[in-house]
Amino acid sequence: MHQDFEKVGSPTSQSPFHHVNAQGLALRLQVMVLIRDGEDRIALAQTQKHQPGRWWIPAETLRPNEDVKEAASRVSETWFGEDLEPGLVDVLTFPANTDEGHTAWYIIHIFEVRAGSGELTSVPEGVTLEFVAPGEEAPGPFAMDHGTVWARFADTA
Repeated sequence: MHQDFEKVGSPTSQSPFHHVNAQGLALRLQVMVLIRDGEDRIALAQTQKHQPGRWWIPAETLRPNEDVKEAASRVSETWFGEDLEPGLVDVLTFPANTDEGHTAWYIIHIFEVRAGSGELTSVPEGVTLEFVAPGEEAPGPFAMDHGTVWARFADTA
């Protein structure tokens, strides 16, 4: 299966599942970076380029053979304009919502770093950030399955 990996790895991509075995099990391997402020709120992002009005937990699909720490740096640079050097805090796995007729699973590596909104001075143009406490309602609907992940953070509130 040929994939155009140049399109993967930006806040405007909706990359397909990258890893599908012979039995049709599809895996979406992702890296999410949580930016927590001094009040333990998490930065949610919105982009004007893709799905305006939808909110994202900053994330990217893991590229084939990419180290998860390098992927976290890439997520940080893509969404926040700089490598904030996040650390791995958790790995989540859950079934994906799909209509493709096969079983699909997310495996998400959760990285985290502390930074207040005033410290994020290099946010790319067209990206809006809003800090929201875990368990609180997001400022709008989520993109893709990000709402499923957000609901899991409510348990840590």
